[in-house]
Amino acid sequence: MGMVAKGFRAALLVLSGGVLACSGGASPTTPTTPPPDPVADPVEDFPADASAVHYHPIHHAALGPWYGSGCPDNGACGCGDAKDLAGEFTCQLDHLAANDIPITAYLFDGSAWSQGHSTPDNTCEGPGCCSWKLGDEPIQRLASEGVRGLLHFWGGCHDAEQYGRASARLGRNLLGFYLDDGSSDAELEAVSEFMQSALPGDWECVTKADQNREPSTSNTGLSKWANAAYVGDLSADFAGLKAAVTRILAKAPYIPAPFAELTGYAYEDSDIPAEDVYYRRLHFGALQPVMDVERSYTGHGTTQSKGSLTMLVYPSGTSTFRYREDAQTPWIAFTSALTGTQLTLTADPGLPQQPVLYRIGRWGAAPDSVGVAGAVVTVNQGGGVPRVDSEAAVNGSRENAWFYDTQAQRLIVKVVP
Repeated sequence: MGMVAKGFRAALLVLSGGVLACSGGASPTTPTTPPPDPVADPVEDFPADASAVHYHPIHHAALGPWYGSGCPDNGACGCGDAKDLAGEFTCQLDHLAANDIPITAYLFDGSAWSQGHSTPDNTCEGPGCCSWKLGDEPIQRLASEGVRGLLHFWGGCHDAEQYGRASARLGRNLLGFYLDDGSSDAELEAVSEFMQSALPGDWECVTKADQNREPSTSNTGLSKWANAAYVGDLSADFAGLKAAVTRILAKAPYIPAPFAELTGYAYEDSDIPAEDVYYRRLHFGALQPVMDVERSYTGHGTTQSKGSLTMLVYPSGTSTFRYREDAQTPWIAFTSALTGTQLTLTADPGLPQQPVLYRIGRWGAAPDSVGVAGAVVTVNQGGGVPRVDSEAAVNGSRENAWFYDTQAQRLIVKVVP
């Protein structure tokens, strides 16, 4: 499961995909209704100018924040009980909306969005290439929330006919295509010219500036055809961070927005858990740390929450998140495990120094019991933790307590070490 710390400040947030080794695919889905226009009308107030140094000015949506997923093709789905990218997308946007977190674009990564798959040499044949397979609902959701879709070109998108299939399906909800390893200056030029013909002045494609194989983009190609490019797959440590900053500075003279991948994939570090990286993946799962909530307007507590570590819990199977307050304190592994209506929350090797407020969402009824034994919380498994009558009371309690919010279907448990 993934998780995210609230209060993040980010510009470009993406998930990367792996190389796909199959081609072709099933017949594309047929839209049941024409693709809707976005709720807003974010046409840029300046047109593309092919005579300028850059082919077109940067689109505001490219500046982020973005969200994205390529599940199940490029990693397991991790939001609720999602089994495919359509379910993952819907679940993620539900959480973003509930927490009032705006995004400008959603990256449909890898090939999970398409009927077809690119070969390792970035070709695709057949009607399934670059053909949307996620149905109407995600397109309707993009439109209603004014979020633009970025489609990874490994869905079999490599020529104008293929680009046109996706463009016709998504309409103006398409921001552009996301190029990766093996994309050349010629491919970047072709997709840029297609998008300019399809959505004049209202698009952005993203390319990869530091690629792992040839062909690849040159600085000359970037300087004309690109505005935004990511600088490669790097290790999730300070050496990787240094390399990312070095690459960003090296590309800054050529493009307005070079960026590093701010993801939770420990790309070159198999011994590092996926969540334990310097930039946590923007990917909702069962546990999310909110740190020290001091105001009610955050939606994650009240003024009485101050001084406690607030953890948002969305029970779904088993999920683990590692947390530490600073470099001088040990890691704590928080785990949520749900079996039927019985929930167990643990902190290993123990609780932090401050109290912990578990805010357990999607809990359909008040529990029969809540128990606390050291760093272990049990729900509906016996126990004598007292129930209090308000959220403010549980947040401000100086001893173990719980409160159930019927309207929000939320169980709040406070554990005092």
